[in-house]
Amino acid sequence: MSAIWGAIDFSGREISENTRNILRSAFNECAIDRTEEISSGNVYMGCGIQYFTPESKNEKLPFEKDGAFFTADAVLDNRAEMCSKLEIINTPELADGEIIRLCFERFGKDCLNDLLGAYVFVKYNSSTGVVDIVADAVGNRYIQYFLEDNILYFSSLRAPLERLKKEVKVNKRWIAYYYGVNTLDTFYDSESTIIDGIYRTIPATHMIIKNGQIESKNQYWDVTKIKRSRKHKSDSEYRKEFIDLYRKCITDAIRTDEEVSVFLSGGYDSTSVACLAAPFLKDKGKKLYSFTFVPDEDFVYEGPVGKEANEYESVKRNMEFLGNVECDELSLKGIDLWDIRKEYDKVTELPYKSPENMIWLYKGFQKARKKGARLILSGAFGNGTVSYNNLLPYLMWLVKTFKFKRYYDEITAIQQRYGSHRKKIVMSTLKGIFEGALPDTVRFDAYKTCYAYESFLAENGAIAEIKRNDRINKRSYNKAEKHHGLFLPSLNFRHYGEFPFKNSLFTGVLFRDPTRDKRMVEFVKTIPFDQFTHNGYTRRLISEYMREYMPPKFFIKHPFGIQSADMKFVFEKEGDRVIEEWKSIVSSLDDKGVVDKDRLLNDLNTKSMKDFSYVEIMRLFYTINALEYINNYEL
Repeated sequence: MSAIWGAIDFSGREISENTRNILRSAFNECAIDRTEEISSGNVYMGCGIQYFTPESKNEKLPFEKDGAFFTADAVLDNRAEMCSKLEIINTPELADGEIIRLCFERFGKDCLNDLLGAYVFVKYNSSTGVVDIVADAVGNRYIQYFLEDNILYFSSLRAPLERLKKEVKVNKRWIAYYYGVNTLDTFYDSESTIIDGIYRTIPATHMIIKNGQIESKNQYWDVTKIKRSRKHKSDSEYRKEFIDLYRKCITDAIRTDEEVSVFLSGGYDSTSVACLAAPFLKDKGKKLYSFTFVPDEDFVYEGPVGKEANEYESVKRNMEFLGNVECDELSLKGIDLWDIRKEYDKVTELPYKSPENMIWLYKGFQKARKKGARLILSGAFGNGTVSYNNLLPYLMWLVKTFKFKRYYDEITAIQQRYGSHRKKIVMSTLKGIFEGALPDTVRFDAYKTCYAYESFLAENGAIAEIKRNDRINKRSYNKAEKHHGLFLPSLNFRHYGEFPFKNSLFTGVLFRDPTRDKRMVEFVKTIPFDQFTHNGYTRRLISEYMREYMPPKFFIKHPFGIQSADMKFVFEKEGDRVIEEWKSIVSSLDDKGVVDKDRLLNDLNTKSMKDFSYVEIMRLFYTINALEYINNYEL
């Protein structure tokens, strides 16, 4: 696993030392273990190798042979399988990048759907003038790039590309969507960046550049085209297949000689990851180090019963039965959530949106490294895979397909298991069918309350894109056949991969989420609807199939954790100071024709921090953070 960078001049001109230095030096602050590079006339490639796996110490990248140049950022999850295909011995001396190179050299594009893991690679054939750039299926790793004056520039970081590009301007369409979507979503597509003309690799895509021109972008795996199987296996077969696969996704990711850590909440996803990872590590005589966010020590949660803001004590109790999990808190005590933005914007190379979540996650990477871990696990993607919940769409599907006996049995079982009133379940089902009722969390026309000028949003396609997404939600949310697709659009792989990758570069800790494994995504997309909800069990892959592996009391009145519940409280503690700083910053900045400064300043002048809601404080944060960020560029 590595940071990679390079430049290829298709006109045959030598890559200058200045260009090489700009690319190389951009990674000075990253946690690189070893740097290697090749400079040969019109080709320059670099690799900042990070020792995440035992074999990574043997990486020989970049690599050149007979005019073919290759560099990669790679951790393979199926080394043995790919070595078998190559008919070679899987030895510790054989690094992951080398296996990928040999596979692509021998099988070409036909091997791409078989490669599993976290990777991106670049290959240049000087005799044909062809560059192949390939990124892994689920967006774990990527590079950014641009073409100018018949030269391809690429890098794991965007910063050096901005220094090399002749004209650097903000991508209006990107920033319009960033503001207009008015949620924590950041991206409208899988390849655009905040800088016009600089792009990033698309997950599951093979891009071919020939003689300085992009020839094709071919998607070798498409999550939206995976079809549900009509062939039903027995329930015990599905259970065994799921448990075996989940365990393999987790153990394949744990390929390290160093310590292993995990982001651990009290929820289904991360707990299930820990419960399969810890026994595997125990057999090796190792611990699993867990990190759980804790709110400000003065914060008192006053939310509904059945929810909790501080899950740390619950997590510790849950983990006791495993015997080898060392739990630790993730506290942001002493960290100013506003002041730290410039430091973290430099890591993300974006104006990030969530002021508290993003910071405690980054601090988790740093804390893991201090524990001696080079790997941190997560279950962040689990809502779309291992703990997917299709209760209401499934019940509606049973009624609409006249499966009334099954419907009656299900609502009876739900009533018995959860104490829910049967009449309430029936009314919710009918309301969904006849009125298309959606949860309060699903919002439409959200752009109307953001601080960007509506004319700017309209001119740059944001409103049209947001309305298109709204239509998809309306058409899909209450349909069992389409509901799952809302959790697994191709774009989600970018959303979930963008920031952990940068955290990894700057901390030297590899992020892996087994719930986002390509094999797991394929599994949950093919099994029938009733495998997720059946006999009164919801989120059934965890709540029933994983029951024997989970903590003994985990499912007994299990509280629902609230992430970053104290965010408003934390800002209120510094309220007047932050409000005054926001007013000063906004007053001093050019609105760029993007943000309605008068409306923004009016809110800041007439309200205190306590007057703003949780969502409004978050909106103020990312509105001002982004306005400050784009003022560094032309628009």
